[in-house]
Amino acid sequence: MSTVEIRDECIRLKHVEGDDGLRDRLDALPEGALVVLKIGRETSTWRRMRQGANARPTSGLRPACDASRAWWKARMYPARKGERLPISEVEA
Repeated sequence: MSTVEIRDECIRLKHVEGDDGLRDRLDALPEGALVVLKIGRETSTWRRMRQGANARPTSGLRPACDASRAWWKARMYPARKGERLPISEVEA
């Protein structure tokens, strides 16, 4: 089982632990790709972040829709900053 530590307004892939396969799949997503994740008991949609100014891919995900952004800001970060929650990919 994988967990993620709530540390930022986005999910940094280095904070996904427990299942290297999940972290590797998320890291292999192309820039802008969407993925549906279950974090704790909630399902939300995330988008792979764009490359940084140094032309390297940014190893992270941002909430991809208004509902996911609102949930993350209202209930997860910063309210639960530092907590570890289960995370899994929801199959389409």
